[in-house]
Amino acid sequence: KCLSSIQTIGFCEYALIYKLFQQVKPFSGVKRLKAYGHMGKALTFTTIIYGAFVAGLDAGLIYNSWPKMADKWIPDDLIVSRYGSTVGNFLDNPTTVQFTHRMLAYTTVLTTGLLWANVMRLGVACTGPRIRNAAHLVFSAVLGQSLLGITTLLCYVPASLGSLHQCGGVVLLSSLLWFTHCLRAVPK
Repeated sequence: KCLSSIQTIGFCEYALIYKLFQQVKPFSGVKRLKAYGHMGKALTFTTIIYGAFVAGLDAGLIYNSWPKMADKWIPDDLIVSRYGSTVGNFLDNPTTVQFTHRMLAYTTVLTTGLLWANVMRLGVACTGPRIRNAAHLVFSAVLGQSLLGITTLLCYVPASLGSLHQCGGVVLLSSLLWFTHCLRAVPK
């Protein structure tokens, strides 16, 4: 009886220790990665919405230069009184809408670049291959989307490039959704 009790306790301890080692462990930096992932999703979504404003106002047909807008970092007609309030400019002024779309895109590239850099810094041993692959996809998607957006602008928005640029937004948002989904498996 005594031996079976000791053996039972031993196997129970072994099973508990084994179960503990099988659980996904949080790694330092997971909160930062989750923050970058959520910020990236919000920025991408907002940039896509502003892209719709750009398309609706034909704002892609003005200031077809990059990185500056007609040799200026901030165009003269950014805020114009004929559009009423500042809010009116952000919704109806083609210059302001294009400028805002560009600034949102730059911020999205920066945020997702920081996301990717942090995953690479942590290493695959810490994050695992799934999170690393998701980060590679996010970074590739944001670079591809940026290059496609710049090319679309410089080519005066042909319909084919405009459509591809819209699809690129969906790919980027999808990659960020997948990245944050992969992080859900990691405890807080």
